Amino acid sequence: MMAQILPALIMFTITAAVTSLLCMPMLGFPMKNKLVNFYWSGVWIFLMMISAIAGAMNTLIILDVPAEQVANIYLSILTVCFVIFVVFGWFRLSAKAITHVIMRLIGKIKPAV
Repeated sequence: MMAQILPALIMFTITAAVTSLLCMPMLGFPMKNKLVNFYWSGVWIFLMMISAIAGAMNTLIILDVPAEQVANIYLSILTVCFVIFVVFGWFRLSAKAITHVIMRLIGKIKPAV
């Protein structure tokens, strides 16, 4: 068990570092539009959670703790939720942009009549 502590500590440190680095774009580049900022932050938070769970799973595996099945279930669920979040956000932002363009075109056509 003592021989596994150093590799587990290294894995934990790497996991914490990667998760912290994934927080930087969200904090360093906030978006001005609240809706865009919500999806921008959400994507990075999902990536942080995925990396944290994967790193925690590997750290526990190094320590011979049987956590692989539970962590794989959480990773699978989180990955599916991430994809749904991104696709829903893409559709919502695209619909908002298309609506904005249509409204501007209608605004330009109306005064001419």
